[in-house]
Amino acid sequence: MADLAPTPKVATAGEARRPVQTDLFRVVAYVIMTFGALVSIVPFLWMISVSVMTLGETASGQFITSQPLIETFNYTPEEMNATLREGIPSFVKPTDTIREQDLNMTVAEYAEDRDSYWVVGETTVLRGGVVNYLRAWDKANFGRYFFNSVVMTALQVIGQTLFSILAAYAFARMTFPGRDLLFGMFLMTLFIPSTIILIPNYLTVVGLNETFNNFYASVGLTELAKTLGLRWIDGWFGLVVPFLASTFGIFLLRQFFRQIPDELYDAAQIDGAGHTRFLFQVVVPISRASIVTIVLFTFLSAWNALDWPILVTQSADWRPISYGLYAFQQDNNVELHLMQAGAVIALLPVLVVYFFTQKQFTEGIATTGLKG
Repeated sequence: MADLAPTPKVATAGEARRPVQTDLFRVVAYVIMTFGALVSIVPFLWMISVSVMTLGETASGQFITSQPLIETFNYTPEEMNATLREGIPSFVKPTDTIREQDLNMTVAEYAEDRDSYWVVGETTVLRGGVVNYLRAWDKANFGRYFFNSVVMTALQVIGQTLFSILAAYAFARMTFPGRDLLFGMFLMTLFIPSTIILIPNYLTVVGLNETFNNFYASVGLTELAKTLGLRWIDGWFGLVVPFLASTFGIFLLRQFFRQIPDELYDAAQIDGAGHTRFLFQVVVPISRASIVTIVLFTFLSAWNALDWPILVTQSADWRPISYGLYAFQQDNNVELHLMQAGAVIALLPVLVVYFFTQKQFTEGIATTGLKG
């Protein structure tokens, strides 16, 4: 006789509905994190929103603009050279206040005079939120400041990364008298506020600037040094050299280098490699995540620098984009929409760099231990 299949058990209503267990700690944690995320992102969204508003919308306290991002109006050369008295062009907003003297202006002159419009070429007029970015770039001399920040940041990133790699390897893998004592003293500089050493560093730079200027004058290279920026005041030396060594960068890389097995160096020695070859062919490739972390921190610090660049520069032609925002705020403090457009322009490189390095940055922070 065949075995009968077991009769499936029918769950009762009480068994089917299991009580939902609520983890109060997790709920509170999620609420706090959500609130923190909103607190962090709302100012950022407000900045972007204001950057594409009109001046009237910012004054009225709107959160979202009603104007389109960009509108294009094309005209003939004759229409661009005609006066407003002959006919109001279609790009003029109904809210514009046209004075009597404005009627004698040509269409091109009127579009260039108002912040709400931007003339492209000779026959095209742009209107919309994008115009704020064009006006901010033009008014605050962002082109020059942006170039200064790019060069200064690139030199600091390259120099600080190289010096951090070399110093960290020496502290982590090489043996010399007083190594640990020297590293301990070096590490103590992390606790010195940057404002404390601001004036000593400035006096040092002033002394070096005088020495270098005297040398350039003695060999007839004063104008060439000024053109190339090979000076300590109003030059790349003063903006870059004081930041070529980073205590944090050296400490972070040292901790990672100490985790590399000694067997790798022993194998490299068998192949005839010394410290230099082992560092650049073995240590650096496997430490990419930590090195990218140093690059990102250095980039952020250099790109956002303001107090030191102002201190070691006398001409605005040598100042970074952060000063462009500061100067723009002082000169145009009622045009909030243009200020926020300038802030977005200054923020874009940071977002781009972080977008391409976030994976390595997270990995570098997670894998860098505290050994030794």
